[in-house]
Amino acid sequence: MTTVELRYRIAIPSYNRPDILAEKTLKFLERCDISLSLVDIFLENAEQLKLYEERLGDMNYIITNTKGICEKRNFVRYYYRYENYKRYVFSMDDDIDTVMDKYGGEATQLDYFIQRGFAECENVGASIFGISPLHNEFFLRDNISYRLNYIIGAFFGFVTKPDEEPYYTDMEHYEDFDFSLAHYCRDKKLVRFNHLGLKTKYFEDTGGITFEMGGMKARQKYMNENAQYMVDKWGEDMVRITKNKWGTGLRLNNNHKFL
Repeated sequence: MTTVELRYRIAIPSYNRPDILAEKTLKFLERCDISLSLVDIFLENAEQLKLYEERLGDMNYIITNTKGICEKRNFVRYYYRYENYKRYVFSMDDDIDTVMDKYGGEATQLDYFIQRGFAECENVGASIFGISPLHNEFFLRDNISYRLNYIIGAFFGFVTKPDEEPYYTDMEHYEDFDFSLAHYCRDKKLVRFNHLGLKTKYFEDTGGITFEMGGMKARQKYMNENAQYMVDKWGEDMVRITKNKWGTGLRLNNNHKFL
């Protein structure tokens, strides 16, 4: 594995959540001793910019002129490919409570993990990496998987290649499943570190995706519609519909093999 230090940017898309961003993700970055000079905060418009400047002060804000999570995620990829090229981008949601290790403690060596993730991608020919979406350390494992696995969109890194068009999702929900499948199909592998898990509050009503979609009921409607669309788009041999406590869910076939 390469030991060369890799330069990266941290992208944080956010909407109507300056307080949550300040109290959660930015405090986590502080505990990880990550300089905020590495952070780009992606905001929807000038009105949002004013809210964030009043709460957070001078930060590196980027106006996207987008609407909804689909356009925001796509803009981040477009921005680092065409407007301010960066090969290595680590994306985080604005409401990260903590990242835990398999012993239940907080994983604060974030720079080391990001460096390791991008180095692993380069060594195996992948272009996306992430961590386990599981909340319980009991289920975490000290290994790296390269099969078709879900890369959670709240905390992942992706490689931007200068000779390759970024993949743009058409999903307002399950967009991270869509990105996982697209990268897997292109590279024939993903990188997921299963010794780390994410603690965050899913389906938070204050700002964010659920707020933009018009509340929990509206988001559940998107979930149902988009789940079937994902199966139609990628095929049942790669993704299937499941049920969970929020309603509809998806499961990727991590035993999938290319013929």
